[in-house]
Amino acid sequence: MYKFLLCLVLFVSACNKDEEVDDISKAGYENYIIICKHPLGHVMRHVVSRSAWLNSHGSRSGLFRFRDVEGVYHENSGHCYTNDKLRANKEGNEN
Repeated sequence: MYKFLLCLVLFVSACNKDEEVDDISKAGYENYIIICKHPLGHVMRHVVSRSAWLNSHGSRSGLFRFRDVEGVYHENSGHCYTNDKLRANKEGNEN
């Protein structure tokens, strides 16, 4: 019985919803940020939509190909970084 209750508690605690992500999207931060370092040394920051963010990286080629929210197509060979916590609104203001 003890093992069953322990498994039940672990299962229920693992199924909790992450409320922070919902708060971010409700606040208007629906776009994502991709940060790339240019070979000449400067850092480029691109604001992209969710669909462009999900399809931005070619896993075998190492190229980042995406279209930002302004419609400009970018193709970078590596040195780019992104994660699901980097959010911005359409104007590019960070969370």
